[in-house]
Amino acid sequence: MRTAILPLLLSGLGLGCGLFGEPATLPLAPLAAGPPPASFGEFRPSDFPSLPLRADGTFRILVLADMQVGLQPFMDAKGFRQIRELAALTEPDFILSLGDNSVGPFSPTAAKSVAALLGSLGRPWGTVLGNHDAEGPRPRSWYGELYEKAPGSLFSTGPASIHGVGNWVLRLVDGAGRDAFALVMLDSGEYRNYPGGRRYYDYIHPDQISWYEWIVQGLSEGRGASPLPTLLAFHIPLPQMTAAVESLHRDGRGAADSGFAREAPCPPLEDSGLFATVKRLGSSSEILCGHDHLNNCSLLVEGIRLSYATKTGPSSYHAADLLGGTLVTVYPVDSGYAARSEAIILPAR
Repeated sequence: MRTAILPLLLSGLGLGCGLFGEPATLPLAPLAAGPPPASFGEFRPSDFPSLPLRADGTFRILVLADMQVGLQPFMDAKGFRQIRELAALTEPDFILSLGDNSVGPFSPTAAKSVAALLGSLGRPWGTVLGNHDAEGPRPRSWYGELYEKAPGSLFSTGPASIHGVGNWVLRLVDGAGRDAFALVMLDSGEYRNYPGGRRYYDYIHPDQISWYEWIVQGLSEGRGASPLPTLLAFHIPLPQMTAAVESLHRDGRGAADSGFAREAPCPPLEDSGLFATVKRLGSSSEILCGHDHLNNCSLLVEGIRLSYATKTGPSSYHAADLLGGTLVTVYPVDSGYAARSEAIILPAR
């Protein structure tokens, strides 16, 4: 177990997020309520893509995070080799990137290379957008359209009526074609101006939270008191991650039961209410994010597992012994289906 905390001294362009001891959140000002879930209309499962479970009821998802292609060509090439190695090693049924695929002024060209790489792996894939993805001369919508149209991609730009580019769903179906599990992806945005003039990371907006509730309700229709199990994924961690990580360090530990927490989380400064909604609905037992490159811990908070995916590729700041990916395995249990995640660390070379 490692006990050292590695503070980061650089910021900007993916060179670091936060130091331990930074303020966690501002007092939550009342946010305008999102639209009622019913306002999104009739829920039709067929409107969302699906993939079949394996014959044994399992499904393997290779999760990538924070590739940050676009500033260091040599490192980018090494990262691409690592992604190919991860795909060969894990033999996934689906590949999901948790954003910050590209970074910097040449981000459009870098994003095209990321889409081409993921499309070449012979597996269906998708992504969410991070705070760095839309740097450069193109708007965020351009990246959404690029990824939506790319070969092998199941990504969707999502409803235009709510915040974000890339709020979308992937259904996993059993041998009879019934929904067994689902992945729900949200766009956690870029930056926003907070009270006092501080500009910092954005949050999941109330209309996105209402849409998430509509998705869970629709997927769970006819299941009684047992909602369909889902995994919720986006880039920027929730504010609840801060206290969870700080608790690891109060007694001098830098490692969780699963993975490491070597830098302070950099969530939004306000809690927009997503965590409370997830608890109330009881569908998503795990929330998976990226963003903080030195963390890959998985922590149980009030019955919800908050997890970091392992950073992928050596572009931008990183720890050499915490590079790779995360394998999420969906598997059958007596009551239906569940998922577990594990870090896949590649040997330092």
